[in-house]
Amino acid sequence: MLLKNAAALLGANERYFTVVYEGFKFKDESTLRDYIDFILHEPVEWIKGFPLKLRTRASFAKPKAAVIKLLKAPAVLEALGVTYCSKAHDVVWDTFKKHADDILDARVKAGITGGDDVTNEIVDEHGSGAAPAVPPSAADNLEEVTDISGEELPLPGATLPVSPWERKYHILRSVVTSILHDYRDNIGLTTAVHTLLAILDAEPLPL
Repeated sequence: MLLKNAAALLGANERYFTVVYEGFKFKDESTLRDYIDFILHEPVEWIKGFPLKLRTRASFAKPKAAVIKLLKAPAVLEALGVTYCSKAHDVVWDTFKKHADDILDARVKAGITGGDDVTNEIVDEHGSGAAPAVPPSAADNLEEVTDISGEELPLPGATLPVSPWERKYHILRSVVTSILHDYRDNIGLTTAVHTLLAILDAEPLPL
């Protein structure tokens, strides 16, 4: 699978994916496996290559969220293999969780970040506007339960822009994903559930 074909699977979110691989001199015609191999070999350097204009914790997570979303896509699971995608998912997730805050804080302290996220062309490109601030605890699993181009999950007490069934699905999905993240004794079971969730994400939820 080529990078341009993988990016197309992300729809309106593809810019979060392409802007990073372009920064590392990968071409549209490069293979997705070569790019993921690079991420697996240099995961910290990959995170350091995120656009400088992503200044908040929520926006800084979006390129990572795009890759996580790709690694769950049925077409990618078929092209790269379930075991490979599961390994890549864990490396990306664990490395980001361990190093992202330090990398972002170092940028801010050194004054090397770009302009405000509100005017960031990546965040605003599809008319979604800047991502609203979210508490760190909610941001940890945010990309697992919402589309990364849309608005984040609302804070408690806020008006929900989704149906009650969709909200329940998001909550349940978040819980299941958190459980799977810590359950690695049976890789087959973990991978099967990830595949099921990816298929469910591709289907419209009942209203």
